[in-house]
Amino acid sequence: MSLYEVSVHEAGLTEMKHFDKAFRNAYIAPPWQTSKIVHHNRWNPYTIEGGSTLAIAGENFAIVATDTRMSQHDVNVMNREAEKVHDL
Repeated sequence: MSLYEVSVHEAGLTEMKHFDKAFRNAYIAPPWQTSKIVHHNRWNPYTIEGGSTLAIAGENFAIVATDTRMSQHDVNVMNREAEKVHDL
């Protein structure tokens, strides 16, 4: 093996390491996404439109509580007094 072949091989490994690092950085924070889009991809409590419900039951009782907000698509609140719990 000549000295030229060794240096070409080492140069190839160095280039692959740089490519791998650049690929990982692009995967974590793509340069084409703005900070607003990256922030939007995070968890947002308003996108879970089901609301909050709590129920506790015992031997001879049951207590159910829920919020009254009905929303659509992030923070578009359609009604703040929507009933979600009904007597059966």
